[in-house]
Amino acid sequence: MYTNRQDSARLRLLLQHADQQLEDAVKEINEAQVDSAKDRTQYFEKLTIGSGAVIAAIVSFLGAHSAKLQPAWMLRCSLVSLVIALTTSLYRNLRYPSYFIAVRNRIWIEACRQQQQSKNDVFQSEKNLIAIQTGEPIDMQEWTREFKKSDAGLEKLIGERVRRENRLLIEVRVAEYVCLSSVGLAMISLVWLALRNF
Repeated sequence: MYTNRQDSARLRLLLQHADQQLEDAVKEINEAQVDSAKDRTQYFEKLTIGSGAVIAAIVSFLGAHSAKLQPAWMLRCSLVSLVIALTTSLYRNLRYPSYFIAVRNRIWIEACRQQQQSKNDVFQSEKNLIAIQTGEPIDMQEWTREFKKSDAGLEKLIGERVRRENRLLIEVRVAEYVCLSSVGLAMISLVWLALRNF
């Protein structure tokens, strides 16, 4: 009897810990929605602004003298690279908050599942549980059936969230690599053009 009480107390502590984890996950998801647009996107915002500024400078300053620049295709290559960098940077900044929130959402669902599993452990260890709402004894067979159904649903949902998270990560990474490669190519070709003609 004493061991069962000890086990019940241990399981209640695990449930309290799961409740705290769930509360922390909700808090983090709220903070993530506010902060996600600030951190990593600032770098790519600067690349977008810089690419746009370089395009404007090339068009306004070198446009009149472009016939004298040799090879002429190098200037066009630089402009196309800058436009690609600008576009992929904008796309990346559009998709990154979705990825960040998808990660936090998965963590929240996992915390919900952990809380539910801890609650089930507590209920399974106790005898003659009474429902607070009705005052009637809880039917443990029905509870176990509902728990297994809910747990399987959460496991499936977590798998779907992980697949969505991975797809968004691939989109963001491809956009980042294309943007950085395009900026690098544009800068190299512009410097090479300047060294050759001036």
